[in-house]
Amino acid sequence: MSYRRDDFLMWMFNERYRRATIDDYDRRLRRIFKDLDLEKASKKDITLWLMDQEMRRGKVALNHDIKALNAYMKFIGRDIHLKLWHTRSEREIYVPSDEDVKKILAYEWPDPAITRRNQLIIRYAFLALRREEIAALNVGDVSENWISIRDSKMNVSRKIPMPKEVWKLTREYIKYYRVASDDYALFTTSKGRINVKTIGAIFWEIGKALNIPLHTHACRHWRAVDLYKKGVDLEAIRKYLGHAKLSTTQIYLKSLLDSITLSQIYEKDDLFGGYDVPDSKKHNMKGGE
Repeated sequence: MSYRRDDFLMWMFNERYRRATIDDYDRRLRRIFKDLDLEKASKKDITLWLMDQEMRRGKVALNHDIKALNAYMKFIGRDIHLKLWHTRSEREIYVPSDEDVKKILAYEWPDPAITRRNQLIIRYAFLALRREEIAALNVGDVSENWISIRDSKMNVSRKIPMPKEVWKLTREYIKYYRVASDDYALFTTSKGRINVKTIGAIFWEIGKALNIPLHTHACRHWRAVDLYKKGVDLEAIRKYLGHAKLSTTQIYLKSLLDSITLSQIYEKDDLFGGYDVPDSKKHNMKGGE
């Protein structure tokens, strides 16, 4: 079986796939090639394999395999495109409440130096940086005015304004707490540049302690909602988040927009005597998440 791994990785790199996606597709294809030779397998062979995998692993996991398969088929020039499997419902997106945010930002670790590093990482996440973008930050990427955010090709893909408080904490961290185990990396461990797995573990630990489904992407969703509530234009939010399409930004805001729509109806519509507002909607109408 002939998985053209090196060429495929370079192709994804040139096609501007993000580093996390490249790693994920590579892992999935190495597993798939143990059962199928995608250079020769027919669409029927691949479909039968997918049906077997769906029974074992479920549709959600399978859809990630299908995305990797479609990318590889495009790479080798085969006219095979597989449709994603329909799932019954989408997982509700968790967006931290204002109270959650306060607790998250105040969370501490036994080691004061680790606390300073991790609390700063959390703030960068709430500025809508992805965890791979946080890991890729160099000391030279941050300044009093800007945060220069790198994509998977390690080129500056966008710049966002640096908040005063975050800049103050960043300077203090670099001066007093940063471990000089890497010449360039902003966030380090004793072994060098921090990796995405360690960043993910930071948020998992906080989420477990606070009993909330916290991850770095929840912070991005929170930031999108925060900017929208402040009246920032959708196109500006798209650029700030680094989305290629406005439709992706709108997905981030879907739960908020749905809530706003219902709140306006409850508040302004008195047809047939108006409504008894559910408790959960009362909370949203008062400005909660």
